[in-house]
Amino acid sequence: MEQLHIGSVSLQVMLAGWGPMADLFYGVLVLLLENPKTHRLLTKEIRNSFLTYEEIIQGNMLTSLSYLHACIEEALRMLPSNNTGLPRISPGAMVDGRYIPKGVSIDFTTLPPHPAVPSKWLMLS
Repeated sequence: MEQLHIGSVSLQVMLAGWGPMADLFYGVLVLLLENPKTHRLLTKEIRNSFLTYEEIIQGNMLTSLSYLHACIEEALRMLPSNNTGLPRISPGAMVDGRYIPKGVSIDFTTLPPHPAVPSKWLMLS
């Protein structure tokens, strides 16, 4: 039931807004749905920090949730707001064994090949 609720909320976020912030909210929800262990850890951190939904407001308590921060940082890494690729103009060079002539526009993906691992952000802070 909880995954159904998260899926419903993520759909509302996707349809309600656009741009980088909506993409980030949607991305965090998708990454949580794809990683049940991460979802459990984040749920535990939030539920251990707040007794009621009404207590969740901006402030020191919310900013002290290190795993929530790690999940947001990981979503920013996994789903950057530039979803159109990063175009570059070739200076005339070999790329992966193929010559790319000077002046040719090249796009490459910003999506990392590695799975989401929010816990690595905990070690960096």
